[in-house]
Amino acid sequence: MKKNYLQIVQWMCAVSCMCSLATPIRAIPLNAESIEKTTLDHQKKNISGRIIDKNGNPLIGVAVVQKGTNNGTVTDTDGKYKLTLVGNDQNDVVFSYIGYRTIEIQASQVSAELVMEEDAIAVDELVVVGYAVQRKKDLTGATSSLKASETKIPVITSLDQMMQGNLSGVNITNASGMPGGAVRVSVRGVGSINGSNEPLYVIDGIPISNTDNSGINNRFGGGIQNPLSMLNPGDIESIDVLKDAAATAIYGSRATNGVVMVTTKRGKKSQHTQISVNTSYGIQSLPKKIEMSDSQLYLAVRNEAVNNYNTQNNLQPGDNLYKSPEVDPRPGQPDVDWIDLITHGQAAVQNYEVSASGGSEKTRFFSSAGYFDQQGIILTNRFRRISLRTNVDHEISRYFQAGTSVSLSKTINNRVPNDNVGNGIFTRSIEQRPFDVPFKEDGSYMIGGVDIPRHNGVQVLNEEKSRNEWYRVLANAYLSIKPIEGLEYKLSLSGDV
Repeated sequence: MKKNYLQIVQWMCAVSCMCSLATPIRAIPLNAESIEKTTLDHQKKNISGRIIDKNGNPLIGVAVVQKGTNNGTVTDTDGKYKLTLVGNDQNDVVFSYIGYRTIEIQASQVSAELVMEEDAIAVDELVVVGYAVQRKKDLTGATSSLKASETKIPVITSLDQMMQGNLSGVNITNASGMPGGAVRVSVRGVGSINGSNEPLYVIDGIPISNTDNSGINNRFGGGIQNPLSMLNPGDIESIDVLKDAAATAIYGSRATNGVVMVTTKRGKKSQHTQISVNTSYGIQSLPKKIEMSDSQLYLAVRNEAVNNYNTQNNLQPGDNLYKSPEVDPRPGQPDVDWIDLITHGQAAVQNYEVSASGGSEKTRFFSSAGYFDQQGIILTNRFRRISLRTNVDHEISRYFQAGTSVSLSKTINNRVPNDNVGNGIFTRSIEQRPFDVPFKEDGSYMIGGVDIPRHNGVQVLNEEKSRNEWYRVLANAYLSIKPIEGLEYKLSLSGDV
């Protein structure tokens, strides 16, 4: 008790002194908690200043936050702020404001007055409309826009995959499950029963052909190769879909079903050279396999049907139409899963990209190289893409600007050697009996229709090969002339080879 009374008297004396003196006196800490609090007080650091725009006007409500914490404040009506930094990490302070570029600097480098610059992209979202670039709020036509940075898919292997589910009014359906296979894209529904419903694709101002020139569609794969599969999705900056007549008028009848405008990445002014490397590796497999019967169940059901047929037609052994019961020619041997014989258990998908971009006050550039390799579910099905791209822009003078875009690509497509986009080989394999085998005892193939009911899928994949190599060059050069503010002439020469 004496000790408690002594502590109370000491605190009362300290409080009395603090109240009577002009300069506060800190009480002597009596326990570990007080010592810790005093240590934290010494770690605190105050920063203050004023935030303005480029015209010198104060910015009200700018968020000033200590990075990695919830410690922050906002500027007042004069653009002033004061923030006390806490903790050991006092290095970074973040200044953010809607419509302005976010600034992140060290606390020791915070100046008394900070100028924030407008973010033109955030203030005026731009949309490519064929003949020009307009602010979205000034656009009267029906459009949908997608920035590559807005996609939620971590790994994108094709342009149509980037578009699917991200653009309103655009419906994308796979015409084939094979790598590099065609897709059906319709804008605002189907416009024709017999004609094509595909939109026009324009890449960096170049209208591209949407046809497959392989000449083997009826035999290998049963469908066209997707022309968009030749474009590296890592090079794409944005996608704008023009839907109505007003937006597509410049392209005439080719744009009856809409226009998909693809803009690739370009360098930025006064940017240090940046090198980016992206790699991905994945596995794909059949989501669900058809459960097949074993030999015992197959023979029981099959012979029941044979017996019913003979009974209904009063057929006896020796009659011409009499059906003999079926027996297992390989008793005691394991059954064969024909789907396993023609498919990958795990098919690999891999993608490698490297890009470099940068710019000075006059010249900007973007270059990239990519390699994509995707195995199909069916054994010999494989799609590979090698792509190169270079975009260069140069400001000749105040009134003239020139630039060029060159894209080189090569695809190697090993298609499934059968009709009906790969369904045929699956169907024929499912119809094989569980005791059927692909090889005879001498190592030769079982013959479909003779030794086994259907074509031998293993023989088809081993003896029929499809290798389609497709080279494509997209090139564009332009000269822009701006005689007066608000008026621009643009001369462009492009080619798709």
